[in-house]
Amino acid sequence: MDNTNSKILTLSFGIAAALIGFTLHLLIKIFSVFRVGRRRHKLRPSKTRNSSGGWIRIIFIIPIHPKIRAWGEEVISEVRKVIFPSSKDTTLMTVSVVIMVFISSAIVWSFDMFSAYVVKLLMR
Repeated sequence: MDNTNSKILTLSFGIAAALIGFTLHLLIKIFSVFRVGRRRHKLRPSKTRNSSGGWIRIIFIIPIHPKIRAWGEEVISEVRKVIFPSSKDTTLMTVSVVIMVFISSAIVWSFDMFSAYVVKLLMR
C-alpha cells in the first residue's frame, strides 16, 4: 500500500469514527432523560460521561485491525477503477431523464383526468 492510500484510509476511518462517536454521544444524551409515570428521571452523569471520548479510541483501534485495513485498501483500489462520465454525457443523460419525467407525468395526469371524468359520469 502506498502512502496516499494510507492517508486516505486513515482520514476516512477518522471521519467515520468521529461521526459514529458524535451520534452515539447525542443518542445517549437524548435518551438519558426518561419518564416513569408522571416523574421525570435523569441518569447520573457518570454513566453518560464515558461516551464522550469513545470515538477517539475508535480512531486508533480500527485502522490497526488487519482485516479492516485490507477491506479499506480493497475499497480504495476499486474506487480508483471507476470511470466517471464526461460533462457532455452527464448533460445528455440529465436532459433525457427530465424529458422522460415530463412524459411520464403527462401520462399519469391524463389517466387521472380520464378516471376523474369517468367517476363523475358514474356519480350522476
